[in-house]
Amino acid sequence: MQVGGLGCPMCAESIDILLKNIDGVTGSDVDLATGMVHIDLDPSVGVSPADLRAAVVDGGFTFRSVEFGGTK
Repeated sequence: MQVGGLGCPMCAESIDILLKNIDGVTGSDVDLATGMVHIDLDPSVGVSPADLRAAVVDGGFTFRSVEFGGTK
């Protein structure tokens, strides 16, 4: 997922907390330099792009895009 507004380690921690509050998100890895957030999902739970977008926007960050199916 591409997120705007990530400028410091506290931002990365905030995104991690926001995403882990979504049922089905088991972890995340934030790259502050690129704004990329890699998300680990439980395949038995259907997490939608809208769920991820809502968490990012509600946290005060800018949602840019999401892609499913990539490998970490």
